[in-house]
Amino acid sequence: MDDSSAPDYEFGGFHLDTTLHVLLSDEGEPIALPSRAFEVLLHLVGQAGELVDKSALMAAVWPRAVVEENNLNQCIATLRKALGETAGERRFILTIPGRGFKFVAPVRVVPHSSRAPGPDRRTRSELEPPPIETGDAAVEAARPASPPGPSARRIARWRRRWVAVTAAALLTGALGLAAWLTAGKEKSPVSVASRAAGSPAGAAVDASAGAAGMTRPDAIAAASIAVLPFDNQTGEKDKDYWGDGIAEELINSLSKVTGLQVRSKTSSFAYKGRSEDVRKIASELRVAKILEGAVQKGGDVVRVNVQLVDGASGQVTVSQNFEEKFANVFKLYDDVSNEVVRVMNVDVGARRPSVVLEPPTGDVEAYRLTLQGLAMLNEGGLDAADAALGFFQRAIARDPGFARAYAGMATAHLTAWYAHSTEAHVLAAERADQHALQLDPNSAEAESGLGTIAFLRRDMAGAEEHYREAEILDPNDAVLRFSHAQVQAYVGHMREAVQEMREAYALAPAIPSVVMFAGTVHSWAHLDAEALNYEQLAVALGVPKDNVVLGDIRGLAALRAGRYAVYLRDSFLLLPNEPESDVAPAQELNRLAVDAIVHPADHARRAAALAARTRLFPPGQKLTRDAANQCGYNGVRALAMLGDLDAAYALANQCLDEAPAGQIGGESCPWQPEWRKFREDPRFQAYVARRGALPYYERYGPPDDCDYKDGKLTCH
Repeated sequence: MDDSSAPDYEFGGFHLDTTLHVLLSDEGEPIALPSRAFEVLLHLVGQAGELVDKSALMAAVWPRAVVEENNLNQCIATLRKALGETAGERRFILTIPGRGFKFVAPVRVVPHSSRAPGPDRRTRSELEPPPIETGDAAVEAARPASPPGPSARRIARWRRRWVAVTAAALLTGALGLAAWLTAGKEKSPVSVASRAAGSPAGAAVDASAGAAGMTRPDAIAAASIAVLPFDNQTGEKDKDYWGDGIAEELINSLSKVTGLQVRSKTSSFAYKGRSEDVRKIASELRVAKILEGAVQKGGDVVRVNVQLVDGASGQVTVSQNFEEKFANVFKLYDDVSNEVVRVMNVDVGARRPSVVLEPPTGDVEAYRLTLQGLAMLNEGGLDAADAALGFFQRAIARDPGFARAYAGMATAHLTAWYAHSTEAHVLAAERADQHALQLDPNSAEAESGLGTIAFLRRDMAGAEEHYREAEILDPNDAVLRFSHAQVQAYVGHMREAVQEMREAYALAPAIPSVVMFAGTVHSWAHLDAEALNYEQLAVALGVPKDNVVLGDIRGLAALRAGRYAVYLRDSFLLLPNEPESDVAPAQELNRLAVDAIVHPADHARRAAALAARTRLFPPGQKLTRDAANQCGYNGVRALAMLGDLDAAYALANQCLDEAPAGQIGGESCPWQPEWRKFREDPRFQAYVARRGALPYYERYGPPDDCDYKDGKLTCH
């Protein structure tokens, strides 16, 4: 359905956004709907009060496809559940036996002009690298829009719910947490609040590769597929983990078929809760087929309806029901996988072996507990992590050989570490991941977790080793590449980081944090046109323009274009709930530095900026994690731009010294172009040694535009 000019609708406390393809509750919360169910709702609401013939409805939702009427009935059941209708209650959808359906609730049409100032309405493919604006127009363009109206405020609240998490994930040291952080709803188990602890970078990169780096290949392999999270039709909201679990097992199973390209969980699960057209999803993920479905559970029986959809036409190739007793749930996965392989064989004309999934555990109850634990982690927050630990512990008690439960336990411990910063949690996570690898040497999740732990200990060479191993095990995981790129950028292997993020974007263009970090890496590498393009792509995905990470991308581009007012505004935005006191000292130091740069002949201004360092960052004063990162990321940059290297090194080391013990904090950004003289100073080697980088250079080579010979680092 072409909804480019369609209005939005409101009814019974719900808001139907036809552009973002999402159903929102009265509180602005997105309500997960499969794409077909959303299309059914859109057709019914668009013809509210009228009888919609079921044959016409099926033809509109499944064009050029012959499907069973049961598919439509399942969509109606999904909608009734999503709208909160109880058994026998028909407040929204009325069934006319033998004829069709009628939407009976009062509907209010909401024109586009009533929406919140949302993302750029262009598709990602329509966006070109935007030019760097100059002058007053740029200032005006970046000015916050006027407050939205009541309906728009609800939408705006939804768009902002995950902002702190994505901003944090991009600029934090907790790399491995991103693997499940970005899946689905972009919720995180922690509220990561550091801007620069993850991986500052930015040596020069071949700019001629920039635009090409945004280009994705046209050819789509015929034997390629993405498995979307299955819809939960159990009637119990807390059973959503079943749909996720089935999809994940099918991904694991199909990935074992030689010659079949299967998108990773992180790429596919980015579409959870988003009612996108399957053709659009297939195009973005570069796959020929989409597998979607729904799960029901009655007593000890699990029922699954599966649809294999052609990515180009949207036509349903297979629509089939499967059911098994819960005790035989892994046989159900085998049956579904083999049916998919059978159909794909016909399409590509090749013989494929049957799929026999090796159950991850022989105890289905341990499997269920682990799925619940993973679902709790995805909910986010320390309380959820504590609850997840309980599920994993119970699963392990039932099956001490269940590797996935150990890997999940490790992630929960890392979440708890971020809240408490106790070494005990890091040690527990390390033991759990190591045990998971002993049980399953092919666990990319455990390898990635050990990479995170190595990073937290500033063992950059160890982090690199683990991430390389993890990528061998799961080369299609975009967020794993995201995590690896942060390590590469942290140590100054900027060209590799840029390439890694381009590949991550190609694998998962719908994950906001991947798109945002791609922009950040290009910004640090002084590829500002490409960075601003990624910034626009993130906005098109629904990220608010006042997001901290997007502001930093715009701010650095403005700084390099001499638009200092925009730099001082956009590079110093606050994270949600972040006290202004964490940002104010670095912002004030940058204001004074810019004032001195603009008036180079006024030595008094320069003296005032340099004198302000000890006033704004008193030596010996302990800093919060966020204040320490502001100190290193933005504060030191101001002194580096002024060219006072003595002051810059004094503050850089002070930021590291005064950061909270046991945490990655006080990190600077020494690879950005603004830091060139800082890098050329002989003291730079001792500084990066504090950051754990020298063993990395010994094993994997020096940073970009630097030499490392006979134990001596020299940058140019």
